[in-house]
Amino acid sequence: MRYILKNTDNRGHRVGIRFMLDTYIGDNDGVSFLIPGDSHLCDTKKAFETSAKVPDFIQALENNDLQHPGTVAYLQFRFGNSVQSPDRVLLGGWPDSAWRDAGIKGARAHFTGWEVPFISIKERVGGKVTNDSAVTMYWNEQQLEPDKTRTVGFAYSLGNVDASESGGHILLTVGGRLVPLGEFTLTALVHDPKADEKLTLDLPKGFSIAKDDKEQKVPSVPAKASRPDSPVTWRIKAGAEGKYELTVRSSVGKTQKLLVHIRTVRGVFD
Repeated sequence: MRYILKNTDNRGHRVGIRFMLDTYIGDNDGVSFLIPGDSHLCDTKKAFETSAKVPDFIQALENNDLQHPGTVAYLQFRFGNSVQSPDRVLLGGWPDSAWRDAGIKGARAHFTGWEVPFISIKERVGGKVTNDSAVTMYWNEQQLEPDKTRTVGFAYSLGNVDASESGGHILLTVGGRLVPLGEFTLTALVHDPKADEKLTLDLPKGFSIAKDDKEQKVPSVPAKASRPDSPVTWRIKAGAEGKYELTVRSSVGKTQKLLVHIRTVRGVFD
């Protein structure tokens, strides 16, 4: 999704854009979000208030069953220098119009104005807990002079995941730009992790870990979490062009592999 903002006036204007995405996936209207680097899934709300804090991507799974995750939505925020990433991102609840009666100002569903109410995916309305998630992206106002343009954008697509080999215990997924010598993120989502369980990443020749340790302890699942899954992430520097297999081994005897394709291509955002 790309927006090109052009000032066709003869004087400058301050211009920004806000995009609100209703993340209704399959039959699940209240999906939780997987955020690279976070020790738990976001099933309430979370704000990234500056561009530097906005992650490369987030993901959401339709089902709680990692062996049968259903549709996996992949939302990427960062690309090359030609497309501006969001300055601010909110993960939270969809601002349903009915919530105005509960005192939530500005909630008008798809008629909601610039400032989207920052509410929980599990907002309580009239004694009932709703499950309705959304992502709001802001590109802040900037001065745009006559005949100048500003290009902003994001990508929303299907994610590439696999959990079959581990019997649904470990679901692997990658995000980022899979190009030679580029950096991307590998995320392992562990179902019902055991006490002191650890994951070890095995990389193909020519790949290296750009951030984090090869072996990581799986964080425990928060007591009030809506699903018993815990994420572990690695930042990886890719090798040369080609197809490769990433392998994650668990200390409880489970192993999961994921095929990745590193290729030199120019995308629509390049």
